[in-house]
Amino acid sequence: VEGEPVVCGGTGLINLGNTCFMASALQCLSNTPGLADFFTSDAHVPMINKTNPLGCKGELAKQFGELLKLLWSNKYRAVAPWDFKGAISKFAAQFCGSSQHDAQELLAFVLDGLHEDLNRITDKPPTQTIEGGGRPDLEVAREAWDVYQLRNNSAIVDRFYAQLKSTVRCSHCTRVSITFDPFSFLQLPLPTVGVRLMHVVLHRIGVAPVEYGVRVPKAGTILSLKNELSAICGIEASLLVVADLYQNAAFVLDERKLLDEVRPGDVLRAYETRPDSVNFSVVCREFRPELASYGSHYAHPKRHDRDRDYEIDDHFYSPTQPPPSGPSNSSTSTST
Repeated sequence: VEGEPVVCGGTGLINLGNTCFMASALQCLSNTPGLADFFTSDAHVPMINKTNPLGCKGELAKQFGELLKLLWSNKYRAVAPWDFKGAISKFAAQFCGSSQHDAQELLAFVLDGLHEDLNRITDKPPTQTIEGGGRPDLEVAREAWDVYQLRNNSAIVDRFYAQLKSTVRCSHCTRVSITFDPFSFLQLPLPTVGVRLMHVVLHRIGVAPVEYGVRVPKAGTILSLKNELSAICGIEASLLVVADLYQNAAFVLDERKLLDEVRPGDVLRAYETRPDSVNFSVVCREFRPELASYGSHYAHPKRHDRDRDYEIDDHFYSPTQPPPSGPSNSSTSTST
């Protein structure tokens, strides 16, 4: 697609089927500082090693250089990397066709192929692993790097390779082996999210219910939820009772219940109680789908001196008469 891109080097790559994985990897390499200048200036041409049996006979380096020239020519808004893909498919059959692949797998192949195509070493001597032997790390690392470059010395190694210190201790003789190994990829685990967002409808006496989004530890309990909600609403955690209403049944949740046992889509209810309440029950009066976010039910805190019911619906939480004995489909859950 001819036309000046928005910025120089901002030329896109046209998908050749499902080759977005290839486009993303190539764009990363194209925008690596120093690499584009190295290839677009033809600095790589004198270094091409066509006799290296581990390389691609120079074809991968040649096509990669031609592709980068197109991407940085400032003449195209997008180009189709047919020639480069042909070179990859020729030496790596797994990338033939237009199927989807892993971007890192392709990136590893391209970097290794470019390295071998540009390897300055034509006759690789045998080498041995360098160990620390009690010497300073800097001395061992430099020696290990020099030995590595006896077989691997290219512009790709100069830009993309580093060393990783490896320490192995024998559990029997306590001998410690320290080596410095070259690497071009370092895989790091993605941090796991230790919290989850839970929705809780808080019913306070005489106040319209309010739904809160509460962040709680994934490995927490209902008590953890109460503590977090208490910090938001200002009600002591000990005065909050949490229940789950499901299919016309009410379940008051024990403080020790694990949060990962609560279904992700459930909207829990939290009720404010009085300090003199000795237990708390929730009685479902009816189920109205249009009010499913709150429901219509009774909260029944039992006190030392009297029993007092509080009616809870989608508007208020206020004293009322005890619910009449209703049909058999009513359900009660009690927590002491």
